[in-house]
Amino acid sequence: MLVYLFGYTPVVRSRLITKEMLAPGGVSEYYPGTGPHDAKSALAFLPVFESGLAVLIPERPINIFTARRKLKECGICNFGIDLSFVRPDKKLWDTLQSFYESGENSPDSLKFNFKRGIK
Repeated sequence: MLVYLFGYTPVVRSRLITKEMLAPGGVSEYYPGTGPHDAKSALAFLPVFESGLAVLIPERPINIFTARRKLKECGICNFGIDLSFVRPDKKLWDTLQSFYESGENSPDSLKFNFKRGIK
């Protein structure tokens, strides 16, 4: 089993969403609650178009480096960092490597479904 500890995990893939359905700025009006992140919004989505599909990804990356130790205790020992939807950037990679080694999450990330922890 492989658990991704960082990435912009696709939440929805759809042929029904088109670029014409999107408001200026690229935020989908088709899906209520999507839009730029603000203090009231726990999770906002951005559309990315690939191969004729609209893919909704979180505006901020999912990051659960803090859960790695607990996941190891549960018997999971394969972890991944998914850099899909990320422009190549050595500075970002160095930052992610630093957070991974320290077991800390980056401050601009989300825990998504892991916010309650692992039991």
